[in-house]
Amino acid sequence: METLKMNMTATSTVRIDAPAAEVWKALTTPSIIKLYFFGTEAQSDWQVGNPVVFKGEWNGQPYEDKGIIIANEPNRLLRYSYWSSMKGTPDLPENYANISFILTPDGSGTLVTVAQDGVETEKEKKQSEQNWVKVLHNMKDVLEKKA
Repeated sequence: METLKMNMTATSTVRIDAPAAEVWKALTTPSIIKLYFFGTEAQSDWQVGNPVVFKGEWNGQPYEDKGIIIANEPNRLLRYSYWSSMKGTPDLPENYANISFILTPDGSGTLVTVAQDGVETEKEKKQSEQNWVKVLHNMKDVLEKKA
C-alpha cells in the first residue's frame, strides 16, 4: 500500500534585536553560520543558480547536504533548494525541499522567518519546526551577543 505524501510547509519565526543587514550577514557568512547552525560548514558564493553545501557531523554521523541558490535579495530573502544526506533518500529532484529565510524589519530589530516546504508528515513538520526554532534562537543569541 502506497503512503500518500503530503506537501506541507514547516515555518518558524523569531525576532532578533539586530538590523536586517546584520541578520543577512549571519545568513551568508560561513564563520557565523557555524556558530549558530550546529557547527555546520557552509560553502557557497550565494549567487542565484550556484550551489550551496552544508557539511558537518550530527550525533556522530557525518553529513553533506546540498542545494542550489534560488533567490538572493539582500536583507530581505534567501531561498535555496535543499537535499539532506541524513534523510536517507536518493539525490533526486523530487527529494529536494526549498528553504526560505524571510527578513522583515520590526522596529530596531528584524523578524526572521524560515519556511521549509516538501514536508511529508505532521511528525516531520513538527520536528522540522523545532529544529528551525533552535537554529533561529542560536542565531538570535549570536547576534545579540548572548552566546
